[in-house]
Amino acid sequence: MDKREIEGERLRFLEDAGAGSVPHSRRTLLDHLVGVRGLLDAWRSRPALLDAGLFHSTYGTEFFSGLVPAQERDGLRALIGDEAERIVQLWSMVLRRTLAANAGREDSFEAEARAGGALPLSRQDLCDLVTLWSADTLEQVDRLGGRTRYQPELYALRSLAPKPARVALERVFADRPFAKSP
Repeated sequence: MDKREIEGERLRFLEDAGAGSVPHSRRTLLDHLVGVRGLLDAWRSRPALLDAGLFHSTYGTEFFSGLVPAQERDGLRALIGDEAERIVQLWSMVLRRTLAANAGREDSFEAEARAGGALPLSRQDLCDLVTLWSADTLEQVDRLGGRTRYQPELYALRSLAPKPARVALERVFADRPFAKSP
């Protein structure tokens, strides 16, 4: 997927926010965001997750300060809808490594919030975050020499991602010690 295939208003929002001039994983943040959305599209994700992928770092993450303050949620929500904006908000709030504690659980999902405290998650929230995390990681792992943050934690949750993401994660991380069967 390339920038021309994305609806102009969404792309304009990101360009106006400066995503095209922010370096990210040896490209620009805008290129990364478009790449994440492209992977999610290839995995046949629903429209809300596609939009969440395109805007996933908009409010910032534990590793990135963001483009738009969370206080301006109404503008992004109007552009991408409630469901997609909620996923973007969750992505901005969660400490990713803490998602791994949910591996093997059937209910009572949660993660640690960046601001501290427990962040309760539905099963759908967890699956969306794992799918987004998979796309975010896979989009940049080759450019980063195979090194990204929290690979074992993501790998432990791969069963919650769609099959194409699981296959890609298993291929990319097959030679890592955490990917070996005991």
